[in-house]
Amino acid sequence: MKKIGVCLLPLVISILLSTQTHATVLNFDDLTLTTSLGNMPDLLYGGFNWDSQWNAGNTDFLNYGNAASSGTQYLSNGFTPPNDDGTTASSNNLTISRSTPFVFTGASFVHPDRDENLATQLQVFGLDSSGNTLFDSGVFDITSTHQFTTFNFVDIYQVRIWRNLDPQQG
Repeated sequence: MKKIGVCLLPLVISILLSTQTHATVLNFDDLTLTTSLGNMPDLLYGGFNWDSQWNAGNTDFLNYGNAASSGTQYLSNGFTPPNDDGTTASSNNLTISRSTPFVFTGASFVHPDRDENLATQLQVFGLDSSGNTLFDSGVFDITSTHQFTTFNFVDIYQVRIWRNLDPQQG
C-alpha cells in the first residue's frame, strides 16, 4: 500500500444518494462558494449531515480541473497544512449521515490531477444508527480518472469513507 505523504491532497466525490421513496443526485453545483477550495459551506446540504472535514471547491483550483464529475464544483476531504510534528490534521474518515435511514447507491471518485502525495485507495462503510458496520466495500483503488462505484447500501444512517490508512484510525 502506498504511504501518504505529509501533504495529502483531497479525494473528490460526487454522491448519488437515495431514500426509500425517491432518488437524489447531489452534484454540488448549487453550493455557494466563496473561494476556489475551502470549507464546506452547508454542513446540512441535500438533507444530509456532512462532517466538518469536507471541503467544497471548483475546477479553477490549481490541479483540480478533473475534480468535478459534472458541472464545475465538487467535494473533497479537508486538506489542511501539516502539524508541527509532520502529521496531517486532515481526517482519514469522512462521514455523511442522517437521522433517518437511507440507501447509498454509489459515488464517483477521483484524485486530483497531480503526481505526489495522493490517496490512491478508498474503503466505504455503511453504518446503522448505533455506528455498527452493516456494509463494507473492501479496499479499492482510485485514479485521476472518474470512476463511479456502486454500493447499494440499504437502510443505513451513515456513510464513512476511509482513505489509505488503517480503517480504524481517524
